[in-house]
Amino acid sequence: MKMNLQLSGFLRANSAQSAAKLLERLGSLLGLDLATFPAERYWKDPALMRFHGEILLDELAARDAFFETVSRFATISSRVRVRPPRESLEWDFAGEADHTSIAGVELVTFTMTNHRAES
Repeated sequence: MKMNLQLSGFLRANSAQSAAKLLERLGSLLGLDLATFPAERYWKDPALMRFHGEILLDELAARDAFFETVSRFATISSRVRVRPPRESLEWDFAGEADHTSIAGVELVTFTMTNHRAES
């Protein structure tokens, strides 16, 4: 099944260019293209920029999607917390990684759901 990966998080960046470089580095380590993800100044803390976006991943079995996603995030942080998969109308799981190995990447959260084609 195709899977949607929603990502968001906080970057410690002084400018949009700095945020773009951090997203490029993060994407490189995760094996994902994050170049189109927007980053905007976070209103509660002007030193942070918040990013968010969604990626449609190729065909993966649910178990493989879980393992692959957790493995990707383990490359940037030794502290990855995951909410276990749930099967309801949509198969999904979520998690977050903080204390990343990339200076300036403060927090990354993810949610994985199965992609339902629009009819």
